[in-house]
Amino acid sequence: MKKILINTVLFLFLFSCSSNKEPVLTINGESVFEDALYRTSPIKSFNAMPPNEREMALKQCAVNEILLKEGYDEDLQNHKYVQSQVEIKKHQIAIDSLFNKVIWKRTLSDSVIHDAYQKLHKTVGMRHILISHRWGHKTKTTRTKEEALTIANNIVARIESGEIDFEKAARFYTDDPLMKVEGGDLGFIFWGNMLPEVLYKAWNAPPRTIVGPFESPFGYHLIRVYGTKSAPQPPFDEAKKSIIRLIKSGKTPEFKVQMEKKEQSLINEYQFTFSMDAIDSLFQISQNIKMELKQNIAISYLNKISFDMPIGFENGTPILLSWFLNEANRVKEINGTPIYNRYTLLKIFQDIAYRHLGVKDAISKGYVAAEVLGQEMKKVERAEIINLLISQKLKAEKGLTFDILSNRILTSNDIWLNPKYITP
Repeated sequence: MKKILINTVLFLFLFSCSSNKEPVLTINGESVFEDALYRTSPIKSFNAMPPNEREMALKQCAVNEILLKEGYDEDLQNHKYVQSQVEIKKHQIAIDSLFNKVIWKRTLSDSVIHDAYQKLHKTVGMRHILISHRWGHKTKTTRTKEEALTIANNIVARIESGEIDFEKAARFYTDDPLMKVEGGDLGFIFWGNMLPEVLYKAWNAPPRTIVGPFESPFGYHLIRVYGTKSAPQPPFDEAKKSIIRLIKSGKTPEFKVQMEKKEQSLINEYQFTFSMDAIDSLFQISQNIKMELKQNIAISYLNKISFDMPIGFENGTPILLSWFLNEANRVKEINGTPIYNRYTLLKIFQDIAYRHLGVKDAISKGYVAAEVLGQEMKKVERAEIINLLISQKLKAEKGLTFDILSNRILTSNDIWLNPKYITP
């Protein structure tokens, strides 16, 4: 079934429209022209086909034109499934435009590339302490953010008073198991070999001073830079292409930083906030379900529960769990994400909100042209109308196959194929 539907989409042709050229085919006397044919079957690929494949393509064109007309007659463009697929396409186009025209453009600007080049000129040696909290990534602690910050500040005070040195503090306090053994020593690291939050602090830190506490998704950090080493680079003009490749590969933090800046600007511009109490309550419910089922659950499983507390607010308007789950349905990766801890759940809601606001921003600010967006959405609408109609017909009649259906459509209508398009 899936293969049939994919093949149908590949050969999708639009309704005939006025043209002074010869039709490629007619359906019950109605002409279908080249522009409809080449919109989904590029002229080069069609011209490369042997005559028998061209004939098959033209017949498939006729089948799809007939199905499409029937679908519109049945108002399938307003079917929930078709509309959801159109919305998914709309969101994807808008998000892609936001990435390409804003985030990647800023990431690959000359100033950002030059800054990365300067940072690659050295390695930084440092010790590091992590104090995690229950909202942190990959954490098992139950301490609150406030408790974690208090611990971090107390460590700074003890070190600065001479009561304990940084190495011993790391062995005793850090929540990073490896750093306990190493006394917090990360060695000399290259630009990119650590969390962005740590990198930017370390590369600007005066030697032998404590920096922090500052926060990352893992918790609160303290660092102490004990030295730097030179890492010679070729001249900028020679190194520029390799630096761009590094940035594009994600091995340096520039893209992530620009992404986070844009996310924060969206949150601020559209006044979107989250209710941490509601997310915490929802997490407790998910844990109870997990214990009952004896397995991790995905965000999609929360559709089965009733939860009335607002998860967030957009410009003061409450946003309920049902809205977040509906938005998650647009992205398979989000909808299937398991809920491991509070961080995971919060990150899912944040990603959904960022995507929603990014789409709104891209469309309202014209990052994607309205004409292009409309054309692409129309293509999806037509393709999904045909897919839906075929699926309905095959389910309604036992033993019916797509080939039988196509032959039935062709024989029950007056189809003429222009021989000039079959044999060049």
